This record gives sequence, C-alpha cells and structure tokens, in this order.
Amino acid sequence: MSTSEDSATNKETCMPGIHLEQQKEGVEQKKGRCWCCWETCETRENALIRVCRGCKDPDLQFIHQQCIDAYLSKLPPREHDPDDLDMNNQHWDPNHVPRQERAVRFSCSRCKDAYTVYEKPVALVTAVMHDAYLSRAVLLLLLSTLVVFLSCSYSWYFETFVVPQKLMFDVWLPFGRSFQLGLTFFAGMMLCLCYFLCVFTYYLLKDFFKSEVSRHVKAAM
Repeated sequence: MSTSEDSATNKETCMPGIHLEQQKEGVEQKKGRCWCCWETCETRENALIRVCRGCKDPDLQFIHQQCIDAYLSKLPPREHDPDDLDMNNQHWDPNHVPRQERAVRFSCSRCKDAYTVYEKPVALVTAVMHDAYLSRAVLLLLLSTLVVFLSCSYSWYFETFVVPQKLMFDVWLPFGRSFQLGLTFFAGMMLCLCYFLCVFTYYLLKDFFKSEVSRHVKAAM
C-alpha cells in the first residue's frame, strides 16, 4: 500500500465521531469485539477499551465505554470500603461526605484483576427523567397542581373584585340530602391536597433514588 493510502486510512480511523465498523481485518482481530453487545464497531466517544489485563480470551477482553459504564451503573450499591477514596484522594467517609464523588475499587469477576471506578450520585431530576413513565406521571401531577392553583386564584379574584359575593354550588349526598359549598373554599381544599401529594411524592422519590449513582471506568493502561 502506498504512503498516501496509509495516510488516508489513518485519517479516517482517527477522526472524532467516525464510525469504525469498516476497520481493517488486522485491527478487528487485535481488539476483538465487545463482550456486552458483541459489536466490533467503535467511535471516539464510544471506544472499545480493556478494563482489566488478566483476561486472555479476545472475546472477553474488550467492551465499549458506554456499555461498561451502563453495566456498572446498574449494579446495586456497594458497601463502604476503607480503601475507597474521594476525588481529593482522601479516605471516603459516608457520614460526612455522602454525596461526594469517589473512586472505588472493583475486581473482574473472571480474572479477579482490580480496577478503579469513579462513582458519583445522580441528581433526583435526572433519575426521574430517565424513566419515561415516571417522568410523565410527575409532570402530570405538577400540571394538575398548577391548574388547581390558577382555578383557586381566579375564583378568589372573581368573588372579591367582580361579584362581591361568594359563589356556591350544591353537593348532593345519598338519600336526597345536599349542602352548599363555596367554590373558593373547595378550590383551596383541592390545592392543599395537591400540595400534600407533591410533597409526599418528592420525599418518596428522594428515598427511592438515594442510592442511584453514575459510574465511569477508564481504560486499563
């Protein structure tokens, strides 16, 4: 192959964002394929990396950066390890810096080779937005609360400045009984109920996602 062709090939494989599924056969054999998704293609943003150096099987050596990060992030919370360090290389203390990013030690399940994983908590809003159904439910609750608040404000303004009297409506009960209820009073009760639901949902989600973390690992040198 000529020098110009070698230069063109290197330029193609080194450009950021270029899909590398058309790599040369020798490069594919050298790197193997991702043991998570079994794909051989890679990009600069999602390269095939080695996390450990102990595994000898080519099909178990390489994994995409995004695949390993997603896999590690889905693992359950780890117990506190005295060897864990925060990002200032200080021993991580869960009682004093529970929300600080830290570097933790993992080991390969096959070769037992140790590697460092950088772990940081996920914001509550981010965790909720990652769940499509949950994010829609929370959005619906917030919109409902906003509608009730606007209705309450409008009814109070209408009774105070437009019609100087209370707006009443009949509430029918079983056995033909009924009573009258003020519109503004009813809207205020619904607003209090929506506020209680929002607060309850917030603390419920905060407790549910308190152990949600995002993990990132760097390629083994």
